Amino acid sequence: MRKVEQNEGNDGKSCEFWQIFVWRICKSALRKEFFHTMITPETFRQLALALPETDEAPHFENRAFRVKKKIFATLNAAANRATLKFSLENQDVFTVASNGAIFPVPNKWGHHGWTHIDLERAELELCRDALQTAWWEVAPKALRAKHPEIEFEGIE
Repeated sequence: MRKVEQNEGNDGKSCEFWQIFVWRICKSALRKEFFHTMITPETFRQLALALPETDEAPHFENRAFRVKKKIFATLNAAANRATLKFSLENQDVFTVASNGAIFPVPNKWGHHGWTHIDLERAELELCRDALQTAWWEVAPKALRAKHPEIEFEGIE
């Protein structure tokens, strides 16, 4: 490989082509998107089951996560997608915050707060926050009172 010693820098030192190339690759690698890894269905499942008194059950061809027999999330592993139950306000908040990874279900269920998460695009912390919010909104008040560590401002 022939070295290219062009591109005179501001400091007067010459830069070789490979130095510029490596610098650009390293700069790209530092960007957050480069390191983003998708959330696997198993990771989502573990996050959901880590919430207090959550159980898992079949729901059509998906898996449902329930608290006190109320569904707050479902997981479609084949589509790499989860669906959560939010208030309409929280649906809007998570939709805006997610850069397209979280969006309302595109039918009448979306108008009732049901919201998809594209697990390939969602960030882990946002997914964890979304799951906790969905759990909090569905869990009975007495159970929420037992778990103040999962508390959100503005939710009663």
